[in-house]
Amino acid sequence: AIYFTVVYTIGRFLRLVFQDSSKRMIYEELPDTTLLLDLCSGIYIARIQGFLEMEYKLYYQLVQIYRSPELLLDVSRPPDFHF
Repeated sequence: AIYFTVVYTIGRFLRLVFQDSSKRMIYEELPDTTLLLDLCSGIYIARIQGFLEMEYKLYYQLVQIYRSPELLLDVSRPPDFHF
């Protein structure tokens, strides 16, 4: 019974770790995220300074980038990347 419990627990843990990994890969394996980080910093700064309209515009841009995989890959492309 103890052996079954240990094996079952390890199996559940491994399943939890690797579950939906293909869905997360596009976000976890981005080559260069400096532009996305700068955009998030801009949203934070706009909020602190009280520029709510600018915060909304920057947030909207961030949401649009994350909704489009092509745009996300284009924004996260390293600066020295050439076709």
